[in-house]
Amino acid sequence: MRLGLIRCFTKTQAGVLMWQINQTDALAGGLFLLAALAYLFTFITRRKSRTAAPRMPEAALAADTLMHQAAERGTRLNFYLGNGFTGAYPDLAGDSGLAMQGLAARRALFNDHAAQSLAGDAGLALISQMVTQGFYEQAIASELFRPEMAGWSGPSPWAGLAGFLPELRNADNEAIILAGHTSSAGLLALDLASQERVISISSSSSLSGQAAAFLAADMFSLGEDALQTTLAESAGAKAAVDAQDLLRMLIALGLLAAAVLKLTGVLP
Repeated sequence: MRLGLIRCFTKTQAGVLMWQINQTDALAGGLFLLAALAYLFTFITRRKSRTAAPRMPEAALAADTLMHQAAERGTRLNFYLGNGFTGAYPDLAGDSGLAMQGLAARRALFNDHAAQSLAGDAGLALISQMVTQGFYEQAIASELFRPEMAGWSGPSPWAGLAGFLPELRNADNEAIILAGHTSSAGLLALDLASQERVISISSSSSLSGQAAAFLAADMFSLGEDALQTTLAESAGAKAAVDAQDLLRMLIALGLLAAAVLKLTGVLP
């Protein structure tokens, strides 16, 4: 009798567990199907509407505009690439600023003042220096490259930022750009830039860095926009960004509807 009850209880537990697993699988499958439909919808609408303006994050758009202004005025863009790539705070997203810095360095090869970049991570600084040197070699102007165009500002997050702050008082700055893994300590640089009346742009991959940018930066990007430092040209990449916005809107509406149904007693 007792053995039969144990077997029955075990089977009941297994059935409940399988039902929960099936629910989870169904939810995951539904979300995947929703994401696929959103991507397909945005991809088709983008293909049909070729005249639609591409979506570009605010930080990347501002940096692109300031690159041209720096070339006209004989000034420079000053980058801080953060401190989270290979050091004590390893983060693959910490190299997100390299794309924007590389684009600025390539456009400023023959400007009066080349784009300047500093990093609080030694590995990131070396990669930035190699990228910059590569652009000068491609332009057959390797003699114009100087190692100080891309340097290491310090061995720790605070030391790296402290090494970057004196650069903000340079009269040749058109703007400062914090790109990569920058913590809330970046607020010091943004505040000093405001005092020096220098335009500040932030495209941080960390949440604390994005919070600091929201408070003090002139222009900034949040969320996945912080990782999109340059505008992708393929229709698929543009559709993927639009699909994320559409999914975010649908999820927000779904949560709102669920809250209303819960408050009205429709849902248990």
